[in-house]
Amino acid sequence: MANKVAKKQAAKRSLSKPSARKKAAIRKKASTKKRGRGRPPSINRSVIEEICKRLADGESLRGICADAHIPDTSTIRRWLAHADAKDMPPVYAEFRIQYAHAREDQADALADEILDEARVITAETANAKRVLIDALKWRAGKLKPKVYGPKVDHEITGRGGGPIETITTTMSPEEATRIYREKMSGTG
Repeated sequence: MANKVAKKQAAKRSLSKPSARKKAAIRKKASTKKRGRGRPPSINRSVIEEICKRLADGESLRGICADAHIPDTSTIRRWLAHADAKDMPPVYAEFRIQYAHAREDQADALADEILDEARVITAETANAKRVLIDALKWRAGKLKPKVYGPKVDHEITGRGGGPIETITTTMSPEEATRIYREKMSGTG
């Protein structure tokens, strides 16, 4: 009786597990099968040109992507992120370059918008316009920092605002070690 039970269990195991030959065939078939990447993105030159033109005119990417015929912002960011991948068509790399130029041009458009907004300020709208202009200035400075970013001057001076003194000396390694230890211990 126990022998019959053992045979049934062995038969069940053999049915549930494929043989070594079947496993090898499955592995071979899986390795030769090409994997699909899902639905290919609908990138074309007219969409790229429209996105870049509207960005350069000062429109936000979110606003552009609200149109039904323009892909979502996540798709555009994925195109930009994977533009250097070897398996991607060259149109993605071209898009990345055009996108970067459009963003630089967008800074100029924002600067123009700042002037337009400043010209129509009234006493009632002064505070709201100030906030808007500050936001536009900040964004233009981030997009094109060399032109619209804050100007930072670095001035290096010596003691008392005078010139920097340079002293050149020659010493032995033992003397350099002694001076270093004095400086580090605070006695020098």
